[in-house]
Amino acid sequence: MRRLKNIIAISAAAVALHGNWSEAGKVAGDPSSAVSFGYSVDTDGQYAAVGDPGENAVYVFKADANGTWQPFDKIVSPMVAVSLYDEFHFFEIGTDLAIDDQSDVHGNDVVLAIGSPKIDEYAIGQTSPHSGILVYRLNNTGDGFDKNTTFLTDDYNTSGRAVDLDSYAKATVQNLKFIWHVTEILVSGKPASGEVELHYYSDQTDWNGTVVTPSAGNGVRFGESVALSIEGAQWYLAVGAPGEDVTHTNRDGTTSTYQGKGAAYLYRLDEGTDPGEPWITVNDEYRLHQSIPIFLTLDEGIVEDSAFGTAVDLENNDTTYDTVRLIVGAEKENVGYRDRLGNITADEGEAAVFAMTAPPPSWAWEQMGYSLKGSTVSSVANGYGSHVAVNGNLAVVSAPDIDSGKGAVFAYDYNGTAWTERPPLQPLNADSFGSDVAITNSRVVSGNKNAKEVSIFDYSPDQLTNTSPALLMFLLN
Repeated sequence: MRRLKNIIAISAAAVALHGNWSEAGKVAGDPSSAVSFGYSVDTDGQYAAVGDPGENAVYVFKADANGTWQPFDKIVSPMVAVSLYDEFHFFEIGTDLAIDDQSDVHGNDVVLAIGSPKIDEYAIGQTSPHSGILVYRLNNTGDGFDKNTTFLTDDYNTSGRAVDLDSYAKATVQNLKFIWHVTEILVSGKPASGEVELHYYSDQTDWNGTVVTPSAGNGVRFGESVALSIEGAQWYLAVGAPGEDVTHTNRDGTTSTYQGKGAAYLYRLDEGTDPGEPWITVNDEYRLHQSIPIFLTLDEGIVEDSAFGTAVDLENNDTTYDTVRLIVGAEKENVGYRDRLGNITADEGEAAVFAMTAPPPSWAWEQMGYSLKGSTVSSVANGYGSHVAVNGNLAVVSAPDIDSGKGAVFAYDYNGTAWTERPPLQPLNADSFGSDVAITNSRVVSGNKNAKEVSIFDYSPDQLTNTSPALLMFLLN
């Protein structure tokens, strides 16, 4: 295992953006080898992982006593021998990733799942394509990660593009003592085949798994985005199907089917109880799609191929079901109206946040406020909605192509009735900033892949304004 050496870790003085958010620090990839550092990011507990699929590497950082990320480990593309003559070569590792620090559920393990959408199997000069997930775990000495297992699929360039991790604990009584058992759950989307794989393990069972397929809709690109939220007794899975068709009832009572409007699916997860059941069972499917105004038809402003479900994120705090939040990105959505010249433009992007109003199996979701619109801040095809995250009443949406490719992340907070848009987050050296985004507590972390950096923003309401001039001019114009 190769250790980090020439990795830059910066704890910068706060640079405030309009007095609301400040860039509190950044980390960067190895200057001698990084290509797209920041393409994917995830954080949990003390640990953060950053993918660089161009370098075929994943960097892991660990927070010190001051909360500053320090280089911890670096994982490079492995070659796995499967027989005397065969081996797998992994490519684009870190296209998506997830890290789970189990310290919040009575565990002491840290698990890292790394997507590798392109894997070639070499057998006596021949190749066959695969894709899959590499799973690493913190080693026994606690100073690095060792590979634990690999999940391969015959679908090339699909599995490994959407992954998430979460864990739960339960106690058993042994010799009059409570013994905690922690189960790790891994979800991997396979949009080419329209399914999602769940893998799980604990000290009571080795890796096991089950497959999820939608029973409603047509499941086009089902699994292109996934999110897990496991807290206490509330275990939920969200899956995006951005290519799914949506049937709409028109004002005259007829129906129209709009191609590629997209959908998001919600599931409740439970631990299996009957012999022969999977360790984790999937129940109570709910299908959610954008509401289409009844007074609009395709000719009047409804644009197909909106890709609702491009990105999903889930968050709950295990208090009551109505604290569950779901955010869904639709990177090609438009607002559904003509402009003043009578033109209908697509690809402007949108995101919507939903609150659960009735728990499964009845399920009900209500949209919180109006949709978050890319069209209010940007031009078409800027990727608004391609990455999203939610935490309580805070939501963030990235637009990595805005501002001539510099990119930005847009932050919103909810006051109970409406969303307030805060000044956009953008570091001074932004270059495709917003390539991925995550929230931990009130900290926003986002990749800046062309600059080979990841920036960390904290909320700081009393700071002075120092917004990026280029972004400010872009928004004013």
